[in-house]
Amino acid sequence: MKKIILLLVLSLVFSSCGEKDNVTKEKQGSTAETVVQIPEIDKSGPFLAAKLSITQAIETMTRENPKAESDESFKMAKSAIENFQASEVTLFLSSGEALPQASLLIKANKEKLQNLDQHPLLRAVLIKTEENLYSFKEELIPKEAKDSLGPYQLKIENDYALLIPKGSQLTLSALQGSSAYMKADVLFQKNNSISLTCIIPDELNFNLSDIILKNEAIGGNRMAEQICKVFDGLLDQFKDSVEKIDYFTLAVNMAPENIQLELEQQFRDNSVGLNTHAALTGDSQEMDFDFVSDIKGVLATDKLQKDFSYKTGLLKGSFSWKKEDSQSVLRNLGGLIMGSVFNVPDPVASIGEIEVAYETDTPEISDIAQIKKDLPKLLQNAAFPDKFHGSSEQLTVHFEEIPGFGFRGNSLKYELLELTDKSGTVIPLKAKEKNSSDTFQSFIWIKFAETLKEFEAGKLKIKLISEVAPVIEKFEFKKGENDKVIKSKNAAVKLAYIDRDAVKILVKGPDKVKVVAYDKAGKVLKKKSVNGFSQNTKAKYMGEVERIKILVFGEKQNIEVVTMLDLSPIELAKEPSDVKRTRKGYKGTFYDDFSLSELKKLKVIKEEDPRRGTRLFIDLNKKSPSLNAEWNLFAMKDNKVENLTTSSNAYNGEMSWSMRKYKDHNPFTGAITFKVKTGVDLFELTAPKGGTSTSIRTKAGIEMKVKFDKNHVIITAPNMRRDNFTAYDLNGTILKFDTQRSENKKNVSTTTYVYWGTVAKIKFQTSTEEVEHTLFFDLASDVDPKIIKKTKEGLALHTKLLDTLKIIRSARNAHPVSYGDNLSFLHYSNQSISKAIADSDPLGAVSYGYTLTPFNGYKFTLAEGKINYSKKKEAFANKYPRKKKLTINGKEIEVNAYSGSYSLPYIVAYPVDKTQATYFMTGNEIFWKVTSEDLSYFPQNGRDDGWNRLYIK
Repeated sequence: MKKIILLLVLSLVFSSCGEKDNVTKEKQGSTAETVVQIPEIDKSGPFLAAKLSITQAIETMTRENPKAESDESFKMAKSAIENFQASEVTLFLSSGEALPQASLLIKANKEKLQNLDQHPLLRAVLIKTEENLYSFKEELIPKEAKDSLGPYQLKIENDYALLIPKGSQLTLSALQGSSAYMKADVLFQKNNSISLTCIIPDELNFNLSDIILKNEAIGGNRMAEQICKVFDGLLDQFKDSVEKIDYFTLAVNMAPENIQLELEQQFRDNSVGLNTHAALTGDSQEMDFDFVSDIKGVLATDKLQKDFSYKTGLLKGSFSWKKEDSQSVLRNLGGLIMGSVFNVPDPVASIGEIEVAYETDTPEISDIAQIKKDLPKLLQNAAFPDKFHGSSEQLTVHFEEIPGFGFRGNSLKYELLELTDKSGTVIPLKAKEKNSSDTFQSFIWIKFAETLKEFEAGKLKIKLISEVAPVIEKFEFKKGENDKVIKSKNAAVKLAYIDRDAVKILVKGPDKVKVVAYDKAGKVLKKKSVNGFSQNTKAKYMGEVERIKILVFGEKQNIEVVTMLDLSPIELAKEPSDVKRTRKGYKGTFYDDFSLSELKKLKVIKEEDPRRGTRLFIDLNKKSPSLNAEWNLFAMKDNKVENLTTSSNAYNGEMSWSMRKYKDHNPFTGAITFKVKTGVDLFELTAPKGGTSTSIRTKAGIEMKVKFDKNHVIITAPNMRRDNFTAYDLNGTILKFDTQRSENKKNVSTTTYVYWGTVAKIKFQTSTEEVEHTLFFDLASDVDPKIIKKTKEGLALHTKLLDTLKIIRSARNAHPVSYGDNLSFLHYSNQSISKAIADSDPLGAVSYGYTLTPFNGYKFTLAEGKINYSKKKEAFANKYPRKKKLTINGKEIEVNAYSGSYSLPYIVAYPVDKTQATYFMTGNEIFWKVTSEDLSYFPQNGRDDGWNRLYIK
């Protein structure tokens, strides 16, 4: 299918050739003097007819996919086709009010098409309405199909079955007499597998999105939206070209040994047709850089046999190529089509300071024999085996990017052949399919045949298989050599421009090229963006470009290497050291500063989209802070108020909540609890010479001393959090973080960060504090004001309850060992919660002698147990029981000691009014919902039991 779409688009590409200034003035003059009458075409019927040979399709599928014969779905379809003796099918598209209207014409055995409502395969779905006319049982038709296509009927005429819209007056003769069918049938009769004709309307509507996405069954489907946008852009690119033709016909024959393609295209203007024919058949020896030359260059390959003819506005083309050359031929055609259809703007030089980043210069593979010799060493240098920790079924080996291969370059497959331990004993491995892969990732798992308790890794015998495209030519350009052209036997390259960080080149001839950009110091600049294809390569780089190198690659060649890999684990020294084998790390996501005053100004905006439903969003004024939001929304559905919750983070200068799956809800009020890091500092330090320390200060005046020492960075400062700590080497490559260790003395910590390489620069952030703010909001709605008022009162109470639960959690977590079987202990032992909260706990009334008094209408206490993931009740039992006697208010009390926050019972809030929600809190999650009674056991995973959830840090 992809091939057919690609070739169909190619016919539109050919249409545009006639518009180019590529014919001689003499030819242009001769066509202007002669007026040729182009035959008119009847456009009253379907505008598209696509005819398929069912028998050839089955033969092709069976031949190309040997597994098809054993596939149950394929066997059932083949059996049904053979049962009806169906031989061909034609799809018709006619203009409709919204979507194009589809019809099917199926040729089969006349006798087999009688009394279909009694046929074993069809009687369950068909209802006979009159002689040779059937309708479909509506309950069996998916709603999406009914909404998008409408009702259909099946009509029998002679040896054809017509699937047409219900009530349609279409007949066999009308369909077969249409221009689209007759022209498709002419090529189909030449033993082609598929033929397609498209009649171009006199007036074109290219905005498919407006037509198709209005349909409720399709609107809101992101994939459908993207497809419509692609086709809108594609058709818009070719609008002028398409309007110059009346129709085009495409036919394909998928023969066992070769592929044959026939193309017909009727031009409305004879001169345009003549120009197109001249462009396609003219001399293509001279390499030029215009679009027509692109087409001629693609067609010039000796793998593609072609022939063109032209008469009275009708251009005919025939193409054929060997089956084994399909990938190469279609790749060339695809590159040409994509380069012309999805052409992107040229890169524009940046203004002001340019962010600089470098990457490693990839070795050029030009000698296949040499790379076979080098690959074992390259693999060993890239390998970083993990240390075996015992009782495992596998060992992990991490890999850095292998020069010339990596994770995005030449394809690399592997197969693990044999594993030995340190003594040379062979360790049995799992089956081959468990220890091989078609993709070489950043790590591999060596899977043992059985679990090993002890294992000291020795060597791994591994087979590497790859397809390598060798470099066959190199071209170099310097800044200031704009418009310079360098030609060789295989290629021609033109430098359009080098403008600061922006580069554009034009390439003719080769299928694949790579551009490497260097700065004044000769360092390789990292590519910022790449847009375009080999014929029109465009890019921006992270730094000012001084010169570029273009590598031209030849055809891929297969290589296979078997080598032994040393699996001795590699560990960094504890002391600062020069790391011989560096490893790359990952870039942190740096955030913007955001103040409490900015938080308080935020507003929730409600957007209505007919396709996507309601969307709630908050404009963050183009900032990307470290901001988390917990949404608590109330909406009406079926005359009931529902509570909806979600979490979101800042992204691209906004926060949002798509209500697509809540299309039937009417949101009207809610609250958002924000947490944001404020007082943010961004530090970027370069290592001073001699490894001396340097001092820096935060906005809050906190001093930090930073020392660089080879692969170590040591920071001495008051206890504080540092985010997105990133280290770079001299080339600007981000280094992989290994470990960190800290020593604390009198609230001052000395933290050592250890990296896989010598650190030349660091970048990190700090913040003075994390502030919290709750935003209450109302949304425009038609909800009863009384319901809104009651809901908002409940929301205010909900917010108070959340604050109370957080206070209790904070007080309990402050104890290294938590004592007590109740919450009251937190007040009566050290006043870490208020007496009002403590006296609402039923469990402490006897021990501490207070009168039970609900707090804000709730009793705050501890749960008896939890319902675990297996749905079994499990009481909270102290795994390490300890007793301690305490004297409180002159009274000696013995209490239990709970060590570790995960063994602590859940905190619960029971409402006095049972129409209000019950709350419970785990380690860092709060759940709530209305329950008819006070529960003793609460679900370990409340999200699976219909509880609303709020995550708290």
